Amino acid sequence: GEGETTSPSLLHLLGEVEPEEVYIGMEVEAHLKPKRKREGKITDILYFRPVK
Repeated sequence: GEGETTSPSLLHLLGEVEPEEVYIGMEVEAHLKPKRKREGKITDILYFRPVK
């Protein structure tokens, strides 16, 4: 509707952070499988972690 905005979202695991430290808008990066085991699929992402 009018005045509404949307942003892409993805539900996935979050790692390397304590639950109480997580906040909306936290910048994260993907932690991937080792290169030799990647298949070019979303399952290559093991989890997301905070950007340091």
